[in-house]
Amino acid sequence: MDRADAVKDALQQFTSQGVDLENICVTLNENDGRWLEEVDAQLTALKSCLDSGTDLSLPPSWSPKATLAALQALHSALTDSDIKRADNARKLLGSKDAVNVIARIWQEWGDETSCVTLDPADAEVVAKARLLAVAVTEAACGGGSAGDQSKHAFRPTSMRMLCQAARRAQMKEQRSFLIASLSLVRVLSTRAEDHKVSFVEHGGLDTLVECLEKESWASDCEIVRETCGAIKAVTAVDDFRKDFSASHTHTRALTAKGCIPVLLQACRRFGADSDTVATGLDALRNLANNEESVNQIASEGGVSGTVRALQAHLSHPALARAATGLFRNVSADDRHKTRLCKNGAAQLMLEAMREHAQERKIQEHGLATLGAMALRSPDNCRHLSGMGAVSVILEALERHPEARAIQRQGCLAVRNMVSRVPELGEAFLEAGAEPLLRLAGRYQESVDEAYAALRDLKCDVKRVIVDPLTGKIKAPEEFGSAKTSFRPVFDSSNDIEGAVQAAINAPSNSYRF
Repeated sequence: MDRADAVKDALQQFTSQGVDLENICVTLNENDGRWLEEVDAQLTALKSCLDSGTDLSLPPSWSPKATLAALQALHSALTDSDIKRADNARKLLGSKDAVNVIARIWQEWGDETSCVTLDPADAEVVAKARLLAVAVTEAACGGGSAGDQSKHAFRPTSMRMLCQAARRAQMKEQRSFLIASLSLVRVLSTRAEDHKVSFVEHGGLDTLVECLEKESWASDCEIVRETCGAIKAVTAVDDFRKDFSASHTHTRALTAKGCIPVLLQACRRFGADSDTVATGLDALRNLANNEESVNQIASEGGVSGTVRALQAHLSHPALARAATGLFRNVSADDRHKTRLCKNGAAQLMLEAMREHAQERKIQEHGLATLGAMALRSPDNCRHLSGMGAVSVILEALERHPEARAIQRQGCLAVRNMVSRVPELGEAFLEAGAEPLLRLAGRYQESVDEAYAALRDLKCDVKRVIVDPLTGKIKAPEEFGSAKTSFRPVFDSSNDIEGAVQAAINAPSNSYRF
């Protein structure tokens, strides 16, 4: 067989055996092979510059120019216009532990703690190499799944050096290096719980807060944006490989360090800069994940400030997404959700949902906020209905039939509005809620919420059982008509595997409309 058929056959063999090829180059041609050999040679050259040092230091005799040249070649490879070539370079560097080699270059060379003696003429080259080392690491760890191997190989010792380097850059007014290191923290911490924890353990939160407090940095919109991006990354719950997240711990630590007031001050200072305000509100939304933080945000004027920001930049998608996300978190508190409903926030949010009808996250956040505002609050339900919430909810369900999170939140919003105010049911039914809710019931994620909404709308609704093996619909089942599975006498059984398998399937797994 020819080369193409041989490669195709090999891939099929690996796939059938369950081998994960995500971090393996599988689309390599002869030219790409030679190009990757050059990339490997540049990495080897970089390592040779550092060989006589240790994992945490540089060798006494060290060439900044040779290091810079190797870094420039690696950066060009990682940022190649051909995405496949760039991804293959990421995979190669990931397999060679390149990021931890490069981390040694972040050190402050030639200072009182370093064994390296530099010629003054090399100072500019050194500064460029340190900055480029951070950029190469970010490019290696970014780029989606191709950079995951490098990201997950990044060691706690390398994170410690990064935190120390960022701290020195902050103290010595090294603006470019500080911006680059904050950007790298954001990339490393995104969907990587271990890196979030390592960053915090090495004092990273102090650096973030001081970037917003120090006047020279707090007036720099680029530093503020990167700082907010880093805050968002280290407080996000986004690494689903882990059973637990330290998000709440990091949020409380930032709150205790006074992060919320300085974040709000930054949003006010750059009120005319929609991009900066959007990143600030994004960070603030992640901090609003407990009662203490929400109360502080409200008492410091964060809610009213968000309303003003959304009013001024309603057409900005990122800002609208961040603002509706913040409203969603604040609405979890019963005391604040009524204020949001009546202080203009809800009306603006509905306008944002109409303005950005195609933005799924804005629709999801908006529907979740409406559902929270309506929960156990008849007055809020009437206010929301008067603002046109009924049509906005149903339009979101109709426009995004495949977005399961939107379907679930939309069903919840309908159910919460009509459960305490039954007279609103007629408005929903006249607007075409019933078929949309029945469609939402196709998904396991929203089947229970769709059923509850239809039930409270007084629609004729039955559950049917779908055989999980054949997919065929069995007899319809009404609530209360099924026989109880309670056994008054315990019977022992040796069929442990079968019992476990039966227990792990949630009931809603076999329910459909």
